[in-house]
Amino acid sequence: MYIRERGAPASTTAAEATALSALQAGAGLRGWIETVALAAAVALVLWAGAVRADPVPGAGRVGGGIFGANGGATPAIPGWNPKAQSTNSTTAPTGPGLGTIGIEAPEFPQVPGKPKVPASANAWRRSAIAMAGSSGFQATALCGCVFDPNLFSATFTGIDPRTCGYLPRRPVPESRRVAPLRVVPDVVLSHGRPCMDQPASTYVDADGHRIEPAQWCATHDPLVMAERNDLFNTMVEVEEIVVDTVGMHPGIAPQAPTPYGTCPVRLDHRANTFEPPDAAKGRIARIWLYMSEIWGIYVAPAELETYKKWHQAHPPTREELTWGKAVALDQGMENPYLPIPDSERWGLPPRIDKRFLDPNAK
Repeated sequence: MYIRERGAPASTTAAEATALSALQAGAGLRGWIETVALAAAVALVLWAGAVRADPVPGAGRVGGGIFGANGGATPAIPGWNPKAQSTNSTTAPTGPGLGTIGIEAPEFPQVPGKPKVPASANAWRRSAIAMAGSSGFQATALCGCVFDPNLFSATFTGIDPRTCGYLPRRPVPESRRVAPLRVVPDVVLSHGRPCMDQPASTYVDADGHRIEPAQWCATHDPLVMAERNDLFNTMVEVEEIVVDTVGMHPGIAPQAPTPYGTCPVRLDHRANTFEPPDAAKGRIARIWLYMSEIWGIYVAPAELETYKKWHQAHPPTREELTWGKAVALDQGMENPYLPIPDSERWGLPPRIDKRFLDPNAK
């Protein structure tokens, strides 16, 4: 197993024994409650420490980010036999990808030398929504639908279509709530990983149903699991659009339809591309450039040029800079395309080489 199996906290037995002893001694109800509460608090502290403890050696992309830095290289996972890999492939990864919906990855340890990302799918969802709202993003990233991040839940119905012209393609619950969108899809995160080269019989879910290799990687490869939970790789959007764009790359699709009323999102299923509105292009570009630089994901040359142009043409807004700072302080590593002033770094590691702030740097 490459995922740490965590059992009950070690202090559980002691807590039960303490509580039983208090009852046998004839302690009052108040004393019993205080004893159990204290034991539970100790167990919670031990459990919380275990979540970010026991780092696994990460895995396998040899080579680095888009500028040749060694941002993506990590040691091999024990027990795996990764073949030689490189981000210098001449063909872009293809095939279906996986997004937010339908994947409940178990908790996983952190990858050394990388951002300290949320260790579970639920923690990632909560953090993505909360940080977007607290940074000033009160509308979804693509359609601009106003939502209240404080009311986020599985049955959230607070999207106001009148604020964005969004019309659902179909009457489904996902059209009435928001969800985090993973901008770089799982099929890209899994590209070149040893989890994509397992025997065909490996790719089944817990019920024995056939699943795509990228979906299996999302719950079995610690590096992919960490990448997909990186808060820098998230935007908040109507969940129907999150589902519809799973596995798609952002790009230019001027002839594609806009299937959501006046929401300016174009979907080109033949080219596996969606074109975001201009207001979101810069932010999406900086996410892809960050994921390439920090995690070493592969970006096709044509797409890289598009994202560089978007980055230059659409500089970050005040809300995006505020959000970038919040995520950096939470994860312990900044997005070099959203620089934080030296006076506000508050314990972050030294600034990444400033040449990365210029997308044309060599």
